[in-house]
Amino acid sequence: MTMAALSGGWPWLVVAVPLAAAGGLAFARGAAAWWGAVAAAGLTLMLGVAVATTGSGAIGVRVDALAAHLMVLVAAAGLLAIWGARRGGRAALALGVLAGIELAALAEAPLVRWVGLAAAGLLLLSVPLPTATDRQRARRWQALLALVLGLAAALCGLLLLERAASAGLAAPVMRSLGFVLLLGGLAGGAGLAPLHGWMRAAGAGTPASAGLVPAFAAVALAVLLRARGDVAGQDGALDPGLGLLALGMASLGWAAVAAWRGGGAGAALPLHAGLAAVAFGLGGTVADAAGLTLLSAAVLMVPLVRSGGGWGRAGLLAALALLPPFATFGAALALLGEAVRTLPWLAVPSAALAAVGAAGLARAAMRAWEGRRQSRSLAAQVPALLVLGVALAAGLAPPAARWFVMVAEGLR
Repeated sequence: MTMAALSGGWPWLVVAVPLAAAGGLAFARGAAAWWGAVAAAGLTLMLGVAVATTGSGAIGVRVDALAAHLMVLVAAAGLLAIWGARRGGRAALALGVLAGIELAALAEAPLVRWVGLAAAGLLLLSVPLPTATDRQRARRWQALLALVLGLAAALCGLLLLERAASAGLAAPVMRSLGFVLLLGGLAGGAGLAPLHGWMRAAGAGTPASAGLVPAFAAVALAVLLRARGDVAGQDGALDPGLGLLALGMASLGWAAVAAWRGGGAGAALPLHAGLAAVAFGLGGTVADAAGLTLLSAAVLMVPLVRSGGGWGRAGLLAALALLPPFATFGAALALLGEAVRTLPWLAVPSAALAAVGAAGLARAAMRAWEGRRQSRSLAAQVPALLVLGVALAAGLAPPAARWFVMVAEGLR
């Protein structure tokens, strides 16, 4: 194989490496399985960075700014999840989930993206629970049913959107119905409350696979973001932003109540996913960039909050609470400014709900800070401290904000 052919196939290697490693490590146990999974996840991250920086492409792959960002973000989340779950076992399963999410992020064809999401979602719910109670097993089956129904609705929506491309006069109606089905089907997968209940069951699996749940949500929202571009501006078609705004506000309301009642990390993903959905519903470069920033923070931080403790956990909760000087604060401020400029009537309720949710997370950060002495050693908190450093640098360095603006501009 020539070097040119290899470089042309790099994007597919981002999917193939974790998939092959998952098959090779399926029956491995102990330290060997964990080290093998760490090596595969690290190689996936390096390949993702290489593809993103060189702009390499391949047949069936769409490596634009959004796909490149998601590819690297998901690979980093996978490495952090597997590294932080040394005693969690079943690292091969997490690699399979990683491969499915990467496929959904990179594939050019919408139906192939759906295949990636479906494979990752089903794997997230395939972890056996040998010590679970009957009630927990019943919840797992309910979550599986909700996921399957959502995926079926999303598939119907994608098929309608594909058909609408050559449907003539019926295109606006078909596009509208297709987006509604896609939005309803992927809302739960995107972490939008109150349809996100299946994620609690997915999070009850092994720590490694559970750490990829926010990455799954981010890519599902990205699929909706791409579909928004296919429907927006079409004569006679439903404004796709309305559905995103409605579900985003519902998610903010749920997250505000959950965070204030002590939900902690469990409310962080719906809060950030809700803010991102509101941003994508508003549209525009600034709003989209803010939504991507908040979503990226949740992908990296939420799993570390659940598995970590001490200084790192307190800092991550503070960043998720939209406090300065982290990048999440600037993104939330930019989003509020866009809401005031485009939809003033939405600015007050969205800001109020976000403030309540952020206050609940800030209170959880204070509790984590007070209990830092009884938590894990500093060495165990290195991943959390690294992510915190990135969030702090992104909040203080203008080039980081320009990166998200560039990704958003690529959606126009």
